[in-house]
Amino acid sequence: MNRKLWQGGRAFKAGIEPNKIMSEDDVVPDSYLIDYEILTLIAFQVELFGEGKIERKKSSAIINCLLEIRGKYDSIPTDYEDVHSFVQNIVDKKIGEDAENLRILLSRNEEIHSDLRMFYRDHIISIQEGLYSLICSVKEMESKFEGTLPGYTHYRQAMPVSVKTYADFIASVMENKIYEFQGILKDLSTSPLGYGSGFGNLLDIDWENLAKSLGFNCSNSNPLFLASQRPIDDFNIMAALTATMLDISRISQDLIFLTSEELGIFTLPSDYVTGSSLMPNKMNPDFLEIVEGFASTFAGNLAAIASNTINKLSGYHREFQIGKKLTIDSIMKAEKIIAALSDMFLRISFDKERASKAIQNSTYATNYAAEMVKSGNAWRDSYSEAGKKIADSDKIPVSNVKSFVAIDKKRIDALKFLIEENRRNVNESKENLLREAEKCAAQIQETQ
Repeated sequence: MNRKLWQGGRAFKAGIEPNKIMSEDDVVPDSYLIDYEILTLIAFQVELFGEGKIERKKSSAIINCLLEIRGKYDSIPTDYEDVHSFVQNIVDKKIGEDAENLRILLSRNEEIHSDLRMFYRDHIISIQEGLYSLICSVKEMESKFEGTLPGYTHYRQAMPVSVKTYADFIASVMENKIYEFQGILKDLSTSPLGYGSGFGNLLDIDWENLAKSLGFNCSNSNPLFLASQRPIDDFNIMAALTATMLDISRISQDLIFLTSEELGIFTLPSDYVTGSSLMPNKMNPDFLEIVEGFASTFAGNLAAIASNTINKLSGYHREFQIGKKLTIDSIMKAEKIIAALSDMFLRISFDKERASKAIQNSTYATNYAAEMVKSGNAWRDSYSEAGKKIADSDKIPVSNVKSFVAIDKKRIDALKFLIEENRRNVNESKENLLREAEKCAAQIQETQ
């Protein structure tokens, strides 16, 4: 068992190892955070080096070690408590006593919060990139298809809708989600470093400069307030993910319904359906059904995070770690689902003839009434006339259905610019930090 960093003088060995209960689920999500932990520590050590807070030779040894191990590890053995103890142990073994000030006066609360905000920031941008690709796939689908399909309310035919309007609806949903996630990125833009365990870090350094080196803003906010945002970050991200999955689940239900043998309006690519283990005639929309199931899981995760946060004292509580795992798992799942949907819409097919035949004649009633209004009739009379035709089983004239298309090239280009700017800013901050770290190391080498 590796040496625990957080035992303190009052710890004693327990035969049942309660620490395993507290930590065994923690190292799995922390494995995603290894390089973010290293970046946090590099930024911290570069600031210490610049201000001469510890002996520069030792500071340089730490920076060199952190640069060397970055990108080398993607998992944490289960006998470690967390990502902090894992990285500390590696550095201890590589440089010995010089590692003693690796995290001088840092709280793991502010460290993990910083690691998570960087991880969340990167992966929210990845989700934005995935949603953008999904929009492009749907707009390509829109350009290929012509025709009209039945629109439904209450699972009953309501009005005809063009396939282009339906495709643009999906693109509009995804555009809206990209901007929702942009708001989350703004919420994550402040550095947690400097709040300590919520009562202020006692190390006198330039926290604003440190924040900038990691691509964050520095806040003059109350440290208790900043620390209180740790579970709120999870909640806000999980809420945005859940809202996205709720929309995706409804689109999935549309396609499950519209790809049925009875309607056959759309046909899913063969790798998105599976056969029955017993019935040779069945091809089941299992992918879309499991997506609906994951939407329910996300909603459950959101409820769990809220339940773990409500009615707590304002300080940190260990059960907040559960929210970290739920949020990271959901982010990784959402990225995969969105990528799969992008592929699916590129290869989905539309049967114009079957779509037209599926529309009941009465579904054109509102269109018929609207045409009567345009001809000068009162709305009440037009509505009644359309209803009378249906009651008398008279055929209603089939009208042309207008396409409503909102997402154009200008809006797509604006999304592309926004997301590329997000990614560029994050990458530049990392590159600048690593260059600065290498300069710090080089300064020591030049004097030796």
